[in-house]
Amino acid sequence: MVDLTASLDAATQQILALLAQIRFSNVRAIQAQDIGAADAYVFAPIPNVTGYGADLVLVADIAAPNLTTTPKLTIQGLATIPIQAADGSTPAIGAVAGKRLIGFSSVGGGGFVARLLGLAPADFANNQAAQQQFAPVNRVKRFTASGWYTVPPANQPDGTTTIDVDLQAPGGPGGCSGNGTGGGVAGNIGAGGGGGGAGSRTITGLVPGTQYYVTIGAPGQGVANVSGTAGGTTSFGPFISATGGGAGATGNYTVGGGGAAGTVTGADRAWSGGTGGFAGSNSSTVTTSDVSRVYGRGGWSRYGFVDLAQTGATGNGFGAGGTGASGGSGLAGGNGAPAFVDVRN
Repeated sequence: MVDLTASLDAATQQILALLAQIRFSNVRAIQAQDIGAADAYVFAPIPNVTGYGADLVLVADIAAPNLTTTPKLTIQGLATIPIQAADGSTPAIGAVAGKRLIGFSSVGGGGFVARLLGLAPADFANNQAAQQQFAPVNRVKRFTASGWYTVPPANQPDGTTTIDVDLQAPGGPGGCSGNGTGGGVAGNIGAGGGGGGAGSRTITGLVPGTQYYVTIGAPGQGVANVSGTAGGTTSFGPFISATGGGAGATGNYTVGGGGAAGTVTGADRAWSGGTGGFAGSNSSTVTTSDVSRVYGRGGWSRYGFVDLAQTGATGNGFGAGGTGASGGSGLAGGNGAPAFVDVRN
């Protein structure tokens, strides 16, 4: 995002051309006038900056060149940090002068240092190491276990952060094979587990530093002799949630009982899971409408696929349902495939 004042001089226009040339598509390039003194530079960006970040580049107009090799920089309201050359070395006297691109690099523990970037395209576009240091990337954090997500530094001109969330709920378990009791027929194949719901959402206006809890639902577990447990709900804070696939029914002479499909709420785009295949046997009465509901198969998901070759198998990928068990009395159905949440900023 480029956010500059309407009046741009030639040097600033050159900088914008440089940013376009090196594809700084996610960088906040913000104009800032130096209101400090030599070696103690103070900037008041327009718009205001609420935190340092690797995605921030100041189009800085520096009033006086540095007189020492230890210059420092402050953005109003933030901590004072050292200024280094683009490669992290000590800057030469007089290097901090005129109109410069200034980037920021993390040094761990939440700290940052400022790095001088060249004005001329050759100073940066031909410096691969500097490009790798400062070029923005789509930072993706994947959760496969529940935990807290901390909103990163602002990536929007108003000081807020926008993120994209993509999630997949777990699959449900396949049903156990019939055990000859409770209406079940010994050995008949259990129904397939349902596929978990999946969804994506762009979330805007988040305050940097705020934390949101990410819940990763447990995959459904197949159990011997009885129906298993459904897949758990997966969610990102209060914004988006998906239910796991339901458990397949125990093998029975009567066709039916596929695990319920998972559903989604709060998504910009949503994909319900697939319903698990029917329980039954070769002796079951099958109608034309039953043919697509292959006995025992797990329900599909956006990030998982159906296994037709095995019984009692765990779902494939993420979110697919487990297959129903057969070939013996009361065997446990396959477990559902696991869940995940991806957060991109």
